[in-house]
Parts: sequence; structure tokens; C-alpha cells
Amino acid sequence: MATPIVKKALLNLGSRIESIRISKGIQQSELVQEAGISKSTYLRIIAGKEGVGAGALFSIFEALDLLDGIVAAVPEQKLSPMQIVSTKGKSRKRVRASTTTNNDADKDDLEW
Repeated sequence: MATPIVKKALLNLGSRIESIRISKGIQQSELVQEAGISKSTYLRIIAGKEGVGAGALFSIFEALDLLDGIVAAVPEQKLSPMQIVSTKGKSRKRVRASTTTNNDADKDDLEW
């Protein structure tokens, strides 16, 4: 379940998407067809409902020519080689099967 902040953000995003669609003079049916999503999915997005996949949102952003701006809004984070290594953790090593020796059999061979 989404927090109140996330719910508000989803509702705000849906409202903005609908406003942009209207300002560009695009019909809902045209947008959902170009985005490759169902009308019910679109209605869920503009209503700010939870559970809509990121792919559907990105398809709408692309259809509205917003995708580049959305991607640019997320800053690219450069990682140093040491940070990359530290995130991978230690690699697991194969454990060698233990070899058991039968000490009693060896003692039998050593009789005088």
C-alpha cells in the first residue's frame, strides 16, 4: 500500500498527464493507441491509482514526447571502480568435498 505522499504524487502525475494530453489536442483514444495500452490502464493512471506498471507510464511519456525530459530529471550517478567492486560483495567459492580417511584400515596394515 502506498504512503500518503506517494498517493498524492500519483494523483498529481495523472493530472499533469491529462493536462498535457488536452493541451496538445490529443484524444484519449489516440493516446492509448499510440502508447499501446488499454483505455482502462490510462484511466487508472490519470486517476492516480496504484499498481500501474512503469512500462505503461513510460509508453505514455513517449507518446506525449516527454520521455527524454523524464529520463533527464533523474540524475546520472557515476560510481568509482571501488564502489562497483564493493557492491558486488565477495564471490562464493566452491567448497571441496571433504576426504575421509579410514584410520582403522591404515592401522591394520602396520602390524609387525
